[in-house]
Amino acid sequence: PARWTPWIERAGCVVSALLLFGLAGYAARFTLQTHSVGERSVTLGLPIWPLQAVMVYAFASAGLRYLAYAWSPAARPREAEAA
Repeated sequence: PARWTPWIERAGCVVSALLLFGLAGYAARFTLQTHSVGERSVTLGLPIWPLQAVMVYAFASAGLRYLAYAWSPAARPREAEAA
């Protein structure tokens, strides 16, 4: 029913946030493992864990964004309507 739409959208945002936080956790474990092994870029010889840490930030910040959308659906951007 149409009256369920706001709650379904909120639930979708919460599920998306949980999925993104799970991915952030996996990325954090992966990055920590790479750091502990001391893995470096073959071409440049630089450690690669700082670049991998960006994945942790990206997933976690996206998860926070979806939590904000679940808390306040008005903050969620609306898709452009077809012309």
